[in-house]
Amino acid sequence: ELTTAEVLSMNKKEKLTIILGLISNVFNGMMMPLLSYLLSKMMIHINDNDNESQKRKTDRDALLVLGVSGVQFLCYVLEGYFIHVPSEKLTCRFRKLTFRAIIRQDIDWFDRKENSTDRLMTKLTK
Repeated sequence: ELTTAEVLSMNKKEKLTIILGLISNVFNGMMMPLLSYLLSKMMIHINDNDNESQKRKTDRDALLVLGVSGVQFLCYVLEGYFIHVPSEKLTCRFRKLTFRAIIRQDIDWFDRKENSTDRLMTKLTK
């Protein structure tokens, strides 16, 4: 059994990548309230009686919504990358450790029913 501290210490090499993923995640969390605010502001401007002012303000708000949506898309892509890569590397490390532990066993260990080839392969691929 590994403790949480041991698992975290195995991921020290990707510390910066994980931090960037968490920062992207925080930005993603901020985007939805910002979009809600901009859309509600746009609705207020749509009810403006002055057509020229209405057009100018709604155009500006539409561009802001488009810009925020673009930033949100970029944050989703970065978050997916920066979280996926360290997870994949950690999984690979666990599989290598498991494989090394299996290889170091005595020959009679492999003869036991609970250590059949299919069960060992399942442990490696989970």
